[in-house]
Amino acid sequence: MKLLAVIFFCWIIVVPVFAASAKDDSVTECIITYQASDSLERVIRENGFKFDGYDRLCNSLETQGMGIHFTHSTGILVERTYGWITIRFFRIHNKIYGEKGRSATSISTYTDFQASDRTLMDALSRGLKYVAEHQEDYIQSVEDEELRLRKLFSSEFKTGEMVAD
Repeated sequence: MKLLAVIFFCWIIVVPVFAASAKDDSVTECIITYQASDSLERVIRENGFKFDGYDRLCNSLETQGMGIHFTHSTGILVERTYGWITIRFFRIHNKIYGEKGRSATSISTYTDFQASDRTLMDALSRGLKYVAEHQEDYIQSVEDEELRLRKLFSSEFKTGEMVAD
């Protein structure tokens, strides 16, 4: 079952993006590769990434050959708009995802389309700031998953049997 989940994520488009640095409003040379839905892609394209630690995180991801996978939701509940995001790292060349993730939520009393985008960007920025500060843990999570899968599949090939979940 976990293998099916990994294969499913291989179908998601990986989007390389030039993003604006939080330190200044100029475009940097560093590329963050990420996976996002079309609606989140639009919000990121319109707003860029704005968080402390952008350059360090971007350089680290590039060096490690990793990207970021975003899962998100926005909506209106009881006259409040919410934006919610989960962030995970993955290895670009093999699409293996770390199990460690970070979620962030933002809430607004405004209930319009712009509030939806603003709450989502606020949650994204806060989540990415936290991940940038703790990126070693997220990188290690991907490496641990790669090791676990190597062990799993090397034993399956040795015995000639597939292990079912």
